[in-house]
Amino acid sequence: MRAGIARIDTRRRAFLAPRMGPVRHDRDGAERFRRIRLAAAVCRLSVAAALAAAAMPGGIAAALADCAPLARPPGFRPAQDAERRGYDAIEFTVLHDGRPAAQTVAGATCYQVYLAEDGAATPGVTALLARYRERLAETSARILFADRARIHARLSRAGRETWFRIDVQDNEIDVTVLHRQPLKPSLTRPSGRDHRLIGHMPHYQDAAVDKHADAVRRFTVQGRSERSTVEVSGAVTEVTYRAKARNRLSSDVEIQENYRVALRARGADILFTDWRTTVARIAERDRVTWLRVTSQVSEIAVLAVEVKLPAPEKRPSDAALIAALAPDGRAMLVSGLGVGAAAPARADRGIVAQVVRLMRRDRALTLAVVAHTDNLGDRAANLERSQAQAEAIAAAVVKQGIARGRIGAIGAGPDRPVADNATVQGRAANRRIELVRDATRRPSGQ
Repeated sequence: MRAGIARIDTRRRAFLAPRMGPVRHDRDGAERFRRIRLAAAVCRLSVAAALAAAAMPGGIAAALADCAPLARPPGFRPAQDAERRGYDAIEFTVLHDGRPAAQTVAGATCYQVYLAEDGAATPGVTALLARYRERLAETSARILFADRARIHARLSRAGRETWFRIDVQDNEIDVTVLHRQPLKPSLTRPSGRDHRLIGHMPHYQDAAVDKHADAVRRFTVQGRSERSTVEVSGAVTEVTYRAKARNRLSSDVEIQENYRVALRARGADILFTDWRTTVARIAERDRVTWLRVTSQVSEIAVLAVEVKLPAPEKRPSDAALIAALAPDGRAMLVSGLGVGAAAPARADRGIVAQVVRLMRRDRALTLAVVAHTDNLGDRAANLERSQAQAEAIAAAVVKQGIARGRIGAIGAGPDRPVADNATVQGRAANRRIELVRDATRRPSGQ
């Protein structure tokens, strides 16, 4: 049972990074974290809190300390007031086909640690588990998993689910009660000393703001199979937020998910996540802003680096395109395109007009429009975005009277780089559109 809290926090890491590949679990580190957290829990039972509880009627004081409907057993005392979070994620064990399996559930949580009272004779793990089984049966909860030290259960009533996790040893009991519910986004709009693109969590306030006109910061990004570090240079804004009160803390899950919802709403590419970190990139017409959000429950740090985009290279002349297509059937149409939301699926009129002129001049010419991205962000999303870009150009060319059979569209995404994606200049060069002779197509009509 000594790994009780460690299991919960290991679970949170898995919950927050499901789309970014496997997370390596450091069991020794998790156990150390568990002991630190338990010590902090005990310390938070301050003299002031004890006096306040003593002044309350017994039922009210117990309600603050317990996670209803599970009360403390005789001979045990709470290590602190129950830790309540408006939204968190807990890993439970359930049986599937007779085998234990992990299931992560999110919602409003209550967590409590009970310690044996000094000098009290405890009934033992078996008897304690029997007491909790009886209490769960009274509520009509269904036990999903149980062993010599744990009970995991679920109560379904009136369309709502309540999940229970009880970890027991002779002198300590950990109780978690979770009311399943979706996240209620609560991030504020940008204001005050927030960065212009992202707000902050309610009940947190800015404690420090640091700005640099030109500085370098490193960001972690997730590739197909491994992580890498990207150096980004630009205008830096760093904002640190701290909780206004300890009784209004948000969980790391709630903090990170709130920021991710807001970032996606702005069209951001999420480049990396773990249980306490989100890295994203927001593209605008003339700049890209990199953001990193890190959280430690009582403190949130937001780092933003704004990078001015180099101007797209000028398109080659018609004669240059024809000359480039002649030897190897491939020509660069434009490079240095925007990223993410700055590269929507639309066709530039100048690009379309140029392709139409080429194809009218040579009625035997068949082409494919090939769109490329850099390698940052989700590969599948980059492939989808590049395909949409290529199809938009091809469709616009067809509208100008070119036969559909003469022009195709290929979204290559990040898979065919021509420069180093580790630099701003290299990534810009890779965001490009090419024309390629397509021998598989047969000219017909225009």
